[in-house]
Amino acid sequence: MITSSLFADVIHIYQSLKKFSKQYKNRVRMRSEISISYIVLDKHRTIIYADFSLTKTVRFLCRYAFKNEGFEMLNGDIPVKHFGKGIYNEDTFKRDYYASRLESKTVANYSIQIYDVDIQNYIDYLDAPRVQALAKKRKKLLKIP
Repeated sequence: MITSSLFADVIHIYQSLKKFSKQYKNRVRMRSEISISYIVLDKHRTIIYADFSLTKTVRFLCRYAFKNEGFEMLNGDIPVKHFGKGIYNEDTFKRDYYASRLESKTVANYSIQIYDVDIQNYIDYLDAPRVQALAKKRKKLLKIP
């Protein structure tokens, strides 16, 4: 059973995926399948990005942190901002910082959460406005003498 807070979280995740990810947008139906999505949260636990690709997610986070509030490490260190170098390089971030357990290599002010998405539910969420528009169009057509 989905609680109302969990349902609200799912809607926020779907909205973010719809905004940032192109994957599954043109699908109509498919067998039930679960796919991993990556959700970027800021220090206030607000969703700032979502995608089905870890590479795109890390690329976004490195650029976002460079342009906005830079990375802060769990031990209090603040890495020097050099675009494309060190922690701000997506390959380095993925290799050295993404899954690190060391305080000196764990980011404190951003996090990447993994969320399993039921793809058919997500496709149904994407199709809801189109289905509603078709229903309205059908009603209009039925009223024509």
